[in-house]
Amino acid sequence: MQTNKAGEASGASPRIGVVGIPDGWSTRELLDAVERRTGFRHLIDMREVVVDFAAGRALSRGLDICELDAIIVKKIAKTYTPSAIDRLELLSYVESRGPRLFSKPERMIPLIDRVSGTVKLQRGRIPMPPTTVTEDREQALGALERYGAAVLKPLFSTKARGMRVLRRPSDPEERAALLETLTRFQAEEGPVLYLQKLLELPGRDLGVVFLGGEYLA
Repeated sequence: MQTNKAGEASGASPRIGVVGIPDGWSTRELLDAVERRTGFRHLIDMREVVVDFAAGRALSRGLDICELDAIIVKKIAKTYTPSAIDRLELLSYVESRGPRLFSKPERMIPLIDRVSGTVKLQRGRIPMPPTTVTEDREQALGALERYGAAVLKPLFSTKARGMRVLRRPSDPEERAALLETLTRFQAEEGPVLYLQKLLELPGRDLGVVFLGGEYLA
């Protein structure tokens, strides 16, 4: 099925692409749902996208996705890394060429980059556990002394991957071991140390959904 912005305005079914993972079940489910509603199906695998700024186009499997009516971002990458932000920046360019994006790239970036998300929450005065961000290992140990116990978190991760619980050292030997742990962490994850005070939780994790400023669930 072929249409364009004018076709959408005249009542024809819109062409909606889905950004996702080719072998992901949730990506397939969303593609199936979009195809049932519109008759159009196109998976956008960001590994295959070629953006030609001079030509003003972005090709995905031979299709210029700048000509789509809308794009739904189901999953930008299998794992979150700084390159996921680059992918979102490219989608931001695609959005500027015409398609509507759900969700907007600039709103997704803080959900991937832990520091960016924390800054947004702090500026919005949203309560969160005491948090310290630094590249200085001694300062990180000072925060751990204050907190008693803390979670050391990678800046780019999901489902608690790579997170480590650290506890206040009780003697010089433990302190030296913690410094070594922080050194290894920086070598693996990058220079920024993100420490958040460990809180006692009731054993559940709540997901909250808002749409258009309205609480849904």
